[in-house]
This record gives sequence, structure tokens and C-alpha cells, in this order.
Amino acid sequence: MPVDMAELASRARGFIGAAMDNVLVIYAEKGMEPFKKPLTISVSLLLAIYVAVYRPLNARIGDTAFKLRNLHAIATGAGEYADAKKRLMEYQSKLPLLKDKDDWLNYLLMSTARAHAITYDVLSAQKEESAGNFIIVSRDVEFLATYDALGKWLEDIENSPISLRVVSISALRDRDNPVNAKVSAKVLTLFIKAGQDTLASGGTPK
Repeated sequence: MPVDMAELASRARGFIGAAMDNVLVIYAEKGMEPFKKPLTISVSLLLAIYVAVYRPLNARIGDTAFKLRNLHAIATGAGEYADAKKRLMEYQSKLPLLKDKDDWLNYLLMSTARAHAITYDVLSAQKEESAGNFIIVSRDVEFLATYDALGKWLEDIENSPISLRVVSISALRDRDNPVNAKVSAKVLTLFIKAGQDTLASGGTPK
């Protein structure tokens, strides 16, 4: 059966405390006479108990408490790491795959435009910028569209299951046809660089 170190230490302290109380009671009643001979033995015995039992127990209890604190810190750190890893995986699942970097953004812009009968007057060359472990890929577009078509185009871009964002946009009313707007927008997405912890599961352009 495991020894309860805290309980054993408590008993040792209680024993020593009770012994000292008895000594004080006898001394108050009869003075030093009863202790002249046994005193040396009693004091030596108490010191021996303290050195042999109490101090080692305290040291072991302190060591155990230190280890428990370390284990708690490790467990807490492991839990935080697991949560961070889960969030990272969820985020990476929304990123396109690096192998699709050259075509992905163009594919999404063209397919979204076709869905809403939009024709791009300007579709810029792809721009790439390094940012830490990521590659930022962007394109500028200009087109003429009804406000209804513009709203649906913007909604599809922003609600894409794969990370895609309109980072700037302007829409000016067309003087020749007030129901239309002349639109200029910048759209970007992110790719994880090769060699990073890639768990992304973005789709592949068709």
C-alpha cells in the first residue's frame, strides 16, 4: 500500500509537538529536577527523530509538490498545443494547395465572373509577395456590371470555402447607364510555402 507522505509528516509533527507539551507541563510543576538525567536522552531522541524523519519527509513532500507542478504545467502546455494545432488545421483547410498557385486565383475569378455574366475589362497579371511562411497572391480586376450582379459577385468571392478576399474595391456609377457600375477591385489569396507544416486541403481548379 502506498505511503501517504503528507499524513506521515503530520503525525511526526504531532508526536514532536505532544512530547514538547508534556515536557513543558512537567517543568512547570516540578522544575528541572525530573529532567536532569533524561533530558539529554529526550533532546537527543527528538533531534534524531527530526533529522531522521521530519526533515527528509518535508524534503520529499516538497520535491513531490514540485514534480506535480511541473506535470500540471506540461499537461496545460500539451492541451494548449493541441488546441493550437486544431485551429491551425482548420485554418489550413481553407487555403489552396501550393501546386495550384499559378492557376487558382485566375480560375476562381473567371468562374465567378461567368456565373454572373460579368466580363473583365482588365485582369492583371498575378502578383506574388512573400510574408513569413506564406505567399500572398493577388490580381486586380476592372469590369462593368449592374449593382445586382456586383453584389452577387462580391458575395461569392467573400463566401468562398477556400480563402479568398477582396482587399480593395471601388464602384462608380456609369454615366451612360446609371444602373451599371464601373468596378475596380483587388482580390487575393494565400498559399503556404513549400516545406512548411502543410495540412491544407483546398480544391484543384478544373
